Amino acid sequence: MSSNDESDNTAAESTVSKVTLLARKLARVVLSVVESQNTIISRPRLQKMAKEIAEKEEYGTVRFNEIFQEMNAILNDVYGYELKTLPPRVANPAGDQPDSSSTKTQRYILLDNNASIDQLNDLILAQNESIYVQTVQNGEYIGDRLAFESTNTIDNKLSVDQDQTFKGLLSVILCTVLFSKNNILQQELFEHLQKFGVPTDGSPIPIINIPILELLKTLDKLEYLSRHQEHTDLDLETVTYRIGRRTQAEFPLDSLVLLIRNVMGITEQQAPNLREDIKKNVADAYPSSNNSSALS
Repeated sequence: MSSNDESDNTAAESTVSKVTLLARKLARVVLSVVESQNTIISRPRLQKMAKEIAEKEEYGTVRFNEIFQEMNAILNDVYGYELKTLPPRVANPAGDQPDSSSTKTQRYILLDNNASIDQLNDLILAQNESIYVQTVQNGEYIGDRLAFESTNTIDNKLSVDQDQTFKGLLSVILCTVLFSKNNILQQELFEHLQKFGVPTDGSPIPIINIPILELLKTLDKLEYLSRHQEHTDLDLETVTYRIGRRTQAEFPLDSLVLLIRNVMGITEQQAPNLREDIKKNVADAYPSSNNSSALS
């Protein structure tokens, strides 16, 4: 082997090493940011993170695409996650025009691809139920007046109370929007939520202690929902909701089908056409383009 060949091999090994080291550090930063902020990450922000790490560690210049692919491989192999590309945000309620301000910037969301463990989920649910029973007396929630520090951790209390309530409301709201052809007026959404006992008069929702409008704004900010506001000729405000990009990524059509099967207590054999029936009812909520990989 010539000295030139040895030099080329050494340089290649050095480059691979830098990419791997940088990808590992970037993966940890991404996990930290997403865990603390539950946020969507733009490509420029991700590139800035990578650049700051490279400068701090004196790695020199490394191609971002190589770092991204290596980082996603680490996220998947080690943690069971995937940084997935989101589609452009829709700019109008009709859903046929992307937001021109967002089409040029790729954005990513971290998805958990770990397989669900039914026995573990059942155990967690049973524990949560047993803890929650302690927070209800005579049909009234009193969890905010109890001190559980001696018997339950703060994480447990949040999981049972606020977190579980939030997840339940989120499921109801998303299903309501989806089965309204993915386009529902705010007042119509309120009418559906009232049937579940959710106050829509501005008073705080029990347990999570925030009014419905604040909850909807939070869901819009997190991109579980997409809120659209218009003014009519009579200067009246019309607010409609569609599902957001985070919902498309975290709660795809197959997950919706599984949810409906579980709620209705039916098997795939009992309703073989359920998926197609649901797809028709949710209109354009799940365009085929959303199935593209983050690395495409």
